[in-house]
Amino acid sequence: MDYQIDFIPSALEQLRGLPKEARRLIGAKLDRAQHDLSGDIKKLKGFKNKYRLRAGTFMSNSASTSAKTPGNWTQLNKQLAQAKALLRQMSQTVEDIEDARTIERAKRANAGKPRVSWAQAKRELQLD
Repeated sequence: MDYQIDFIPSALEQLRGLPKEARRLIGAKLDRAQHDLSGDIKKLKGFKNKYRLRAGTFMSNSASTSAKTPGNWTQLNKQLAQAKALLRQMSQTVEDIEDARTIERAKRANAGKPRVSWAQAKRELQLD
């Protein structure tokens, strides 16, 4: 299934301001996303047909132990793991809300301005 990707003018301006390699990276990800929403794309919670694409890197820290721990430490480690999982979920929800808020602000700031198709944006950014 193909998807239509449109830019509000301010988003295109931000892309123009990036170094050419960054524009190419984002362009390649958008090309893939246009066909199957692949890559680091996430549907924003609470919004219909709103997605965000990340083109940067994400680092995750994890720790594990191989030493035996006493029973009470085992329970504490389990609770800590649950708390970390909940914190990750909460963090993702906050990111979704922030992303959606940014999109809404940009839409209001660009109200009435014509949208730019991805094909036109690629030509303007010299990504063809």
